[in-house]
Amino acid sequence: IESRRNLRVEYASGEIDFSMLRLKSNHANKPLWVCPNFHIYLDVSSKYYEQVLLVFPFHEGADFLTAIAEPLSRPQFIHEYRITDSSLYGAVSVGLDTEGIIRKLDSLSKVELTEDMLRHIRNKTATFGKVKLVLRNCHYRISTLLFRLGS
Repeated sequence: IESRRNLRVEYASGEIDFSMLRLKSNHANKPLWVCPNFHIYLDVSSKYYEQVLLVFPFHEGADFLTAIAEPLSRPQFIHEYRITDSSLYGAVSVGLDTEGIIRKLDSLSKVELTEDMLRHIRNKTATFGKVKLVLRNCHYRISTLLFRLGS
């Protein structure tokens, strides 16, 4: 048994205690359980399921969850996703910004997002997309909007 910041994990049984999560007052109107272990559970049978869909103009049919998290399991009624560093990088690469990700996730979540999750999302997305490798005149260059690197 391990306890980290009120998240109790029992490795032998695989059980995780999420009793410290606080339900929002309007939780019945939300389709997602956003857990502190970066797993997200989507109730497909929820009448608010359609709120999860976020169609990008350049990625027709893409939804918000697959933009920010990796699907782990998608049976008939409950879909499981996990937020990873790679999935956050992918979200930024398709045009989502840090605060937009947090706002949308918070608006769909039945529970309040933990400070650890908010910090992780902000830290990881802050570094993505700041530097680009550009090919100019048969030479690769590193380009950034922050300052000019080399010539």
